[in-house]
Amino acid sequence: MTPGAPGPTRFAYDYSELLLLRRNLFPPNAAMFDMSLVREHAVRVDESLDWFEDWDLWLSMSAHTAFVHVAEEVGIYRMVLSQSGIWLWASPDADPRIRQHKAKVEARHAQRRRAAEERHRALRSRALALRTEGRIEEALSVWIAAAGSDPLDPEPPVVAARLLVAAGRANDARAVLESAVVRMPKLPGLLVELARACEQAGEPALAAVARSRANAMAQAARAPKA
Repeated sequence: MTPGAPGPTRFAYDYSELLLLRRNLFPPNAAMFDMSLVREHAVRVDESLDWFEDWDLWLSMSAHTAFVHVAEEVGIYRMVLSQSGIWLWASPDADPRIRQHKAKVEARHAQRRRAAEERHRALRSRALALRTEGRIEEALSVWIAAAGSDPLDPEPPVVAARLLVAAGRANDARAVLESAVVRMPKLPGLLVELARACEQAGEPALAAVARSRANAMAQAARAPKA
């Protein structure tokens, strides 16, 4: 086993341009693309990169098209066999060229990332303004859009779920929060919100499970470190 290699990881993110600009979303053997990106838009692999070249390629393609997540396993990447050392990029002992190549990719696409971050902030601000104005249905729609813009931002699904519960749509709120918990499984606050939505939906057993998980996570966080 390669020292420092992570354990089994399932890459199963719905596509978000902002998320891709922050991190690589899928391994190189799990994507298909139309050759028009190469023929018409001259997208190429940067052969000067020994690390993160696949991430750079996906970012270049995403400037011309969105990706679509196929919700099934289409490839296996055996990280334990990796000899690149990329999993240790943040370690002081890592090859410094790995961090240099990562920084090169980040700098190349930094302007797009800043623009995507700003669009996400604008969605949140718009949603808050609409809610303040009492335009609840419009606010809900924008909060849902914000949840898609940044799938790892917990606030949009939480606020959207609360609005749905207030509108008597507890089952829809439950669905929004269940999806959020899958994306962000380490946030006990999401489980607490899910428990509330399940209670409102008449699912006390599911609410108890969610609350139990949240309590266990909170206790583990408070436990003294060995």
